[in-house]
Amino acid sequence: MKKSLAVLLALVMVLGTLAGCSGDNNSSTADQSSAAQESSTANEDSTAEEESAAEESGSTAEGLLDPIENTDGTLQVPRSSYVTYPIEGADGVTLDYWLPAATNIANGAGETQDTAWAAAWQEKTGVTINFTTSVLGSDDESFGLMTTSNELPDIVEWEWTTTYVGGPSQAMADGMLTYLDDYITADGYAADLWQFLQDNPHLDKQVKTDDGHYYCFPFVRGTKYLQCTSGPVVRTDLFEAAGVDVNSLETVQDWHDALVAVKGVEGVEYPLICKNWGNLVSLMDSPFEFRANMYVDYETGEVEYGYIQEGYKDFVATLQQWLEEGLIDPDLLSNETTDQTQAMLNGTSALCYAAGGGDLGAYLSAVNADPDAYVEGISFQAINFAVMNEGDTPHYGGTSWDYACTSKASAVITSECEVPEIAAQVLNYSYSKDGHIVMNYGADAVVDADGTAHYSDATMDYAANGFSSLATSMANAGRANMSGAFAQDPQYIFEYYTEDVQKDALYTWNDNQDSQTSLIPPVTLTSEESAAYTAAYSNVNTYVESSYGQWFALASNVEDDWDNYVTTLESMGVNDMVAAYQAALDRYNAR
Repeated sequence: MKKSLAVLLALVMVLGTLAGCSGDNNSSTADQSSAAQESSTANEDSTAEEESAAEESGSTAEGLLDPIENTDGTLQVPRSSYVTYPIEGADGVTLDYWLPAATNIANGAGETQDTAWAAAWQEKTGVTINFTTSVLGSDDESFGLMTTSNELPDIVEWEWTTTYVGGPSQAMADGMLTYLDDYITADGYAADLWQFLQDNPHLDKQVKTDDGHYYCFPFVRGTKYLQCTSGPVVRTDLFEAAGVDVNSLETVQDWHDALVAVKGVEGVEYPLICKNWGNLVSLMDSPFEFRANMYVDYETGEVEYGYIQEGYKDFVATLQQWLEEGLIDPDLLSNETTDQTQAMLNGTSALCYAAGGGDLGAYLSAVNADPDAYVEGISFQAINFAVMNEGDTPHYGGTSWDYACTSKASAVITSECEVPEIAAQVLNYSYSKDGHIVMNYGADAVVDADGTAHYSDATMDYAANGFSSLATSMANAGRANMSGAFAQDPQYIFEYYTEDVQKDALYTWNDNQDSQTSLIPPVTLTSEESAAYTAAYSNVNTYVESSYGQWFALASNVEDDWDNYVTTLESMGVNDMVAAYQAALDRYNAR
């Protein structure tokens, strides 16, 4: 197995950057961005069926709980307590658990092992867990070293659908994971995860292989408001100074005319700024009907490659016009986060692509901390993604899947785990009723009479608790503002976003689009498909980057270069890349 893994990892290193949905292991949501006593009565309203003691099989769930229909885009949260904790027979057991490092932990508690949620998890399950993580910022390399070590850990969190070459079936063959079909059952060691998947049947389809095997304990975003947490943000006061009502901005032409007007406001240099090219694409791709890299055409259902579409050409042509008019920061390709932050705070720019927590939240915090340092009346607001024609619906703006298929955060039990039934029960805890609260909000969660959980005062008062920010304090209490093998609680982000402007942003970005229709679902590539994709990807990606660099610098005109650009990409195998994903999508649709 080790020898095959060594070959495999050469491809893993290449594919490690291909995640298409927003989100990473430093933040559970698209923005880098779940309660005063631990509720000993959290499960007192459980049915007798739920409270049954665990038998040898791991639980005694007698059947499905009464179904609950959800129609508002919010998942049914974990609500069963089939498996009894602490785990019987787990005395003296230690599990080795590997996961990518999280910035909010590194900047707060320090190590995963030192967080309050890690301690609570071990106390609740009765199992000692030895956490090890990647080197911060080098997940792929650390994953490679871990997999080629002399002994695999018992549990690994990673992204298994496309980042692992060959997908979960190949990972099974390599020994990186074992199938969980015997555990995720109504009376198995992961019965609470089973119940959660039955409550949300579309997830049940997503977390299986093409041939129907359960393979992971998934990271799940519990509501659409966790699936798009970044979008267009404006300096409202600057638009008002230009005579523009930001609530009237709908079409690309509206944006253009408004930016022209704002450029005339004193102090504004370049009205539109982004941190990088990827953010600029995310800001404006929807009206031109393409996505970065691979996506699904929402009308045909077929896989397309965004950077070869006519819409992409039109997008670049529009950028070139706006650059010539001085509407876009010409240094955008070399910007850092601080460049955008300073421009939006100082008023040299007025429109950007921002994360609701890490960006918009930072702007608001800076102004609140020292209002005298900024112009009187400074204000920010999220606006809708632009469309091409009045009345259009955005189909390519933001969003991700409930099963967070591009976060390196879904846990598997490896073939070298000697106590897989114990490991399954440990991981199952996060999908139980009690575990859902603890893993989201912390062991000191405050739980209302109706079961709604909140962060404790100690977590929210982060400075008094010794933390530098609310994000790092939350990451110590629970996992909700990061990622991992659990289901995010739909309400956590409304406590993380302390300002009404941030909460309103979530509604603005999510309630006015239908963009999940253009996302590639959690497909799995075979080894052959991964090889075909990888063979072409490096050259294709390099050429795409060099081309948009030339166009953005106005060194050449996209209209003049387009035919040669497309021909070159086709010669590099871009159609093979599309075919690989189309085959995987066809299998997914047939599940």
